Amino acid sequence: MRQLTQRGFTIIEALVALMILSIAATAVMSVFAVGARQIESRTARYELYREAQSRLSMLKAEVRAAALAFDRETVVDGLKIREAAQLAQIAGGPEDPATLFEVAVFITDPSAENNRRVELSGFVIVEPAQ
Repeated sequence: MRQLTQRGFTIIEALVALMILSIAATAVMSVFAVGARQIESRTARYELYREAQSRLSMLKAEVRAAALAFDRETVVDGLKIREAAQLAQIAGGPEDPATLFEVAVFITDPSAENNRRVELSGFVIVEPAQ
């Protein structure tokens, strides 16, 4: 008599292999999903930062031209934008404190899940009119 040799897989073995493969694929996909969310979040923050830099540059030019203090809020494309310029008082500083302004831009994205916010500030020296 011939001896039978078993070849192939049983259904149980195939199901176990499929389950292990699906668990590994799920783990890999979740790592990719986390990475994609982080990239999206960083890209959105970078866009807010670029917008704040642009607005801060425009704000500095506006203060240099007009030398006025102000505080205003606007909403643009769903972003809350607050721009402020005020006289800066420095202890032991120049005799005429009106020549130094502190300018700031605050941009908040209320639609973001963690209410993303970017703040930039700087100083502007306004030369007295001659």
